Amino acid sequence: MPFVGIVIDDKVTSHQANELRDKLVGLLAELTGKSPKWFMTSTILADVKLDGKPAAFVDFRYLGEISKETREKIAEMVASLFEDEVDIPSGQVYVTFCEMDRDKWAWNGSLFG
Repeated sequence: MPFVGIVIDDKVTSHQANELRDKLVGLLAELTGKSPKWFMTSTILADVKLDGKPAAFVDFRYLGEISKETREKIAEMVASLFEDEVDIPSGQVYVTFCEMDRDKWAWNGSLFG
């Protein structure tokens, strides 16, 4: 049900990106109460820069609402994870949150709501 898209600078190896993705899904699952098996993911290695330096973009989409407090925790944890795991400083990482209504998301040929 949730979707996490990661676009990260290609200074990061595929192996590092996959490990990062798995850790990120684990954190998001823990903070949202969703099972990791339901997360759809996309990881793209590209020439991603902010002010000429390696950067990353995380797009998190989900059904329903997540509290502002939880979104703040996620933003902090994502920034720390990228800094610790792939040496991309928190100031080079953007995160978006997209709450979806159940009638605007479909799976298996039908809407969720």
